[in-house]
Amino acid sequence: MFNKGKLSEIYNIGTSDKISNLELAKLILRKMKKDESYIDFVKGGSFNDKMYSVNAEKIKSLGWKQQHSFGKSVGKN
Repeated sequence: MFNKGKLSEIYNIGTSDKISNLELAKLILRKMKKDESYIDFVKGGSFNDKMYSVNAEKIKSLGWKQQHSFGKSVGKN
């Protein structure tokens, strides 16, 4: 990707996997061998989004492809 991209461009790396913030928190806690009591729920407010995503089309156009599922790969680094 370093040789194909343009200098000073931003390339988002994302997956096609869909996971909510709550599912992500639970997954991380399981990997850390912690229970869900570590999750704090905050009342109302527009900032309490359920999910975030990035557009990875630009890096995909350079030939980048997702090789592993997020759920199976998280915690391996």
